[in-house]
Parts: sequence; structure tokens; C-alpha cells
Amino acid sequence: MKVCYFGSYDQGESRNAIIITGLRHLGVQVYECRTPLWGDTAARLELASGSRQAAGLLPRLGRAWAELVARHLRVPTYDVMIVGYPGHLHMPLARFLAWSRRKPLIFDPFISLTETIVEDRALLPGDSLRARLLAALDRLTLCLADGVLADTGSHAGHFIHLGARPDTLRQVNVGAPWIYTKPQPPPSPAYWQALYYGQFIPLHGVDVMVAAARLLQSEPRLRLRLVGQGQCWAATTSDPPPNLELYPTWLPAADLLQQHIGPAHACLGIFGTTPKAYRVIPYKVYAALAAGKPVLTGDTPAARELLQPYEAAYLVPPGDPQALAEALRHLAANPALSARLAANGQALYYQRFSPAAVGLDVYRIILEITNKYKARISQPQPMGF
Repeated sequence: MKVCYFGSYDQGESRNAIIITGLRHLGVQVYECRTPLWGDTAARLELASGSRQAAGLLPRLGRAWAELVARHLRVPTYDVMIVGYPGHLHMPLARFLAWSRRKPLIFDPFISLTETIVEDRALLPGDSLRARLLAALDRLTLCLADGVLADTGSHAGHFIHLGARPDTLRQVNVGAPWIYTKPQPPPSPAYWQALYYGQFIPLHGVDVMVAAARLLQSEPRLRLRLVGQGQCWAATTSDPPPNLELYPTWLPAADLLQQHIGPAHACLGIFGTTPKAYRVIPYKVYAALAAGKPVLTGDTPAARELLQPYEAAYLVPPGDPQALAEALRHLAANPALSARLAANGQALYYQRFSPAAVGLDVYRIILEITNKYKARISQPQPMGF
């Protein structure tokens, strides 16, 4: 099997790296047809939310399309094209180029622009022209694909609501790379510490974590550590309680594992109450499962799809600091429960969330979609796009 992985996708983004690694692990030839367009997440959000930088997007996009066309001409014959995340702006071009080779097109949106920029981060009013344009772009890109990947069934339902054809949706778990299964330093026996790391975005519910820490500050053995930076940093960490450790920094995965995940007794997922928080399981949860750490995260429809409560993860009502504080207290006092969650979670990682497992899921989806595509184009009817 040969795959053209296409667009201006982020090579460091775990979603893309895990799929590509998983496919190559199975012996699939992956041709990366990529050219830079975006900066980091902050730069992409600035463009989408209407800053002055957005005025220069069209010329940059034109140059990127020209480069992608030139690179695509040099790509050998392949069986399917996959547009990686973020790839919304490249879908019209990808649809044409895949059609020109008579090959199916799979889109991995990972997120919708509407839910991330308008619903979750509230960077645009929902009734603004730019928000309506983002919704239209979501609909267009989802409709152009022969297959659309979604990380949870809840997210798949959201994509259908935005305009994706139900028959095109396929579920592929986010997963985590093998690096998180490496040996780690043991946690300190002198205290019990839960770790959050991430971008401090609304769906993560960092304010809930800080409020839970305040409720636990009379129990000095129980600590929380927050690592990272982002949108909600200033609002949630301006007056931290003494049992809250703050590390406003970004680290490579290997350093994060050794310096923070390894010493933690448990890892925190998300506890926000935005619509997106109920649809997704974040990357940090999969990484914690891979590292063999007990996970506490919001009790949402998405979490219950993949994580059996009190067996693979400790699920806590979203937006409830009191419930989170009680869960932390309970887990700290029950090492047998912690050990069971850690062992079951890591076993689930190898079964469903490792690059090999994710790659196999994508491989099977490719086989299904390419067979359907070949059957369709063999019919005596014009091919539309």
C-alpha cells in the first residue's frame, strides 16, 4: 500500500506523527507531500480570528498551493491521499489532485474550525461574518472527502451536524507515541501529586483544577502541578494556593516524561464544560495511559466511549471542583485503585491507542475506502468533485 500524506500539516503534531508512524510500522509506503503554511497554534488562531496578519493569508496560500502542485507531480503512484491536520484550506486542491490521479481522498480534520475558534476559545462571535465563513469552510471541506476521520463517536456526530456525509465518517483514536512507555523515575513517597500539562485552553478546565487545589490546601501531602502556558494561564494562576506548583514552560516529550509525568502519582485530563470538551479525549490522556499513570478526567460521552470508569480511568463530573478534590483525595488514599487504573490503562493503550493500533485502524479504513472508490469509478458515470 502507498499513501500520499498531503498538505501543510504539522509534523510535530501527535495526530499526524502517530498515523504516519503506525502506517510505516505496517510496511505502508508513506510519501509526504508537504509545504509550510502555518505557524504554531497561536499563529493559526490569530489568523482565523481576524488579526491584521490574515490579510496576507491568500498570497501565502497561493504560494503553498503552487508548491504542493509541484511536489505532487514528483510523488510516485499511490493508492490514497490523506490530508493531515491542519488541512482545511488545502482540501479543494487535494480533491482536484486526488481526482486527477483517480484516487480517493481521506480528510483528517481532527477539529472543526467552528468548534475550536467560535465555541471553545470564543475568539469570534457566533453571529459574525467570519464565524459564518468558518462554518461554510467546515461544510465544504467535510463534503469533499471520500472518508473523514474522527477521534470519537461524539466528534463524528458533530462533523455530521456540520455537513459531513454519515457514510464517510470513520473513527480513529488519537493515541500516543511509544516514547511515553519508556522507564520513568518513581514518584516521591513523601507526598502525592497530580499533574496537568497543556495549553491552558477553556476546554481543559484549568480553573476547576485550581479551585480543587484550594479545597485541598489544608492537606499539604496532596499537591497539583500545572505545566505549560496558554489562553487561560493568567486568569487561573494569578493567586495560586501553596499546594499548587506552576511550571510555565514547554518541553520536548522526552523531557516532559522524565521531569513531570514520571514523578507524578496521577495525571489530569480535562474538566471544562464547553461543547467540545464533551466530544473529545485529549492527547494528554492517551500519553498518561501509555506512561502507566492513573488518569482522572471529565465524565463525558467521549470519555465513556473508550475509558471504562474506575477500570481504565477515574471519571469526574466536568466543572465540579468539589468532585475533583474528592476524587484526588480518594485516589491518593487507595494505592490499590491507583495500581489497577495504571495497569488497565496501559494495557488499553497497547491494545487500542499505540501507533501500531492506530496505524492498523487507518490501514483497514484505507482498504475499505479504496475498494469502494474503485467500484464507484468503474461505473459508467461522470466523476464529480
